[in-house]
This record gives sequence, structure tokens and C-alpha cells, in this order.
Amino acid sequence: MIILDVNKVGINFGYGELFDEVSFSLNEGESISIVGPNGCGKSTLLKIIAGLEKPDKGQVSIKKETKTAYLDQTGSSIQDNRSCLEILKDVFHHLNEIEERINQLQRRLESDLEEKEYPKVLKRYCDLMEEYSNKRRI
Repeated sequence: MIILDVNKVGINFGYGELFDEVSFSLNEGESISIVGPNGCGKSTLLKIIAGLEKPDKGQVSIKKETKTAYLDQTGSSIQDNRSCLEILKDVFHHLNEIEERINQLQRRLESDLEEKEYPKVLKRYCDLMEEYSNKRRI
């Protein structure tokens, strides 16, 4: 399933086109690299994908419920003293919360649960495992 579709995107900065008719798509589970010399528009393209800039032409389509973010390479947008790792961990905060709930439920399943309580806890555990697995792929 396509999670990102960039279709004939172009941008002009007044002195000419930075890039024109850039097209690609990204499917679930795939990774891409954007490489090129300084000034060719790599950061600008990423800002367009993140919704921070508008292209002059073309369009970017992102699968519903997919989150995008852009971390400025200069760090000028960071207003705190956290490390890069701490900032990136915040992006996955929701996954960490699910993981903690899974661990709590696992400990409950390994304890002496009442027989009638076991199926309910097991179902919640399985539901969270599925949610965690699905969100990790996004």
C-alpha cells in the first residue's frame, strides 16, 4: 500500500527552477534515500513532504493517519536542551506507551490470575500486540 506519493512536484525560487516534475512513491515497509549535491533541493523537497512549504506545481499525497515531521538540519528550530536522541524518542512516545502496557499485561498473565479474568487480559494483550505491530510499520 502506498503511504507517500509525490507527483510532478516542482518549485521555483525566482532565479529559476530548483527542481521540476519530481515523482516517486513510497510503499509501506520501504525506505528511500534522497541524495544530491548541496543546493539541489533535498531539504526543500523534505519540507514540502512535511507540509512546511508548498510546491509551485504538482502534489504530495500522504496516506491518512500517517505522521510526517521535519527536523531542521541546523537545529535552529530546537528550543530546548534535549539531545537529538531524546527528541527522536518523542516521535515514538505512543509506541513506548503501548509497549509499557504490553509489558504490564504480560506480567499479569504470568501471575496468578483468576480463571475468569485470564481471557479478558489475554484479549487485551493480543489487541495491543496487533496495534503495536501495525503502528511500527507506519
